[in-house]
Amino acid sequence: MPERLENLMKRIRDLPSLPESLLEINRALEDERISIKEVCDIIERDVGLTTRVLRVANSSFYGLSGRVDTVPRALTLLGLATVKNIAVTSGIREIFRQKVPGIDPEFLWHHSLATAITMEAIHEGGSTLMKDRAFICGLIHDVGKIVLSLLFPEKMEEFTAKVSSGGSSRLEAERQTFGFDHTEAGAAAVREWRFPAIYQTIILHHHDLEMGRYDPDSIKDESVRSLLESLLVGNVLAWAILGEESPESIAERTAKLPLQSLSLPPQEVPALVEKCRARWEEARESFST
Repeated sequence: MPERLENLMKRIRDLPSLPESLLEINRALEDERISIKEVCDIIERDVGLTTRVLRVANSSFYGLSGRVDTVPRALTLLGLATVKNIAVTSGIREIFRQKVPGIDPEFLWHHSLATAITMEAIHEGGSTLMKDRAFICGLIHDVGKIVLSLLFPEKMEEFTAKVSSGGSSRLEAERQTFGFDHTEAGAAAVREWRFPAIYQTIILHHHDLEMGRYDPDSIKDESVRSLLESLLVGNVLAWAILGEESPESIAERTAKLPLQSLSLPPQEVPALVEKCRARWEEARESFST
């Protein structure tokens, strides 16, 4: 590992660690053989996580208001995959609650949640594992922005000025100011937090296209290519979901993406945006408190 990245890893180790329960649940997402009892035990060992899971399970998003009073009941009514995702999303939500200089963590959370919901929808019909991975990738793809702000609060004003001047892209301004960009910081953080390696890879490379170094033919792992491409699409569609850009404009942009693993005809984009916006509005409300 290059020395500058070694130094980055050392600084990340000084940040508050994620709850062990979140790390355990995240690893459980990778194990399709895990039992309901094992997931229940992980959640119930963390009182805060248990409270958040029950609150979300009783929200309007799942239509079970007042009916879910225990984690086992949540698992019975909602199913293992849904409860695992609630637990992970609740834990990751806490990262975006931190007050950090130079960025709006609430807007970043809304964008990340919209990206996650879109990626999950793109992988609808695929395996549960890929749907889970897609959702988590969407949630954490920009976590490096928060990491940089936490590590270098004294440099955020300089960074913001460079971006505002229009002379540098965000990634260029990050490297000029901090010595790293948010893809490197995010990948290093999830490595330190012991997320599976595939998440590190996706975060590290999710801006390769705009940096002119995306080569789908060089990616031998079909899962990695599929997740990267769905993140390219999800990142773009999220702006339409948040009302920052029209679905028609987004359709034109997605039509130009060099997709090999995915097929998304432009005429299908507006309907996908509307479907995901409805789910995003419900999910945003569920995870707001």
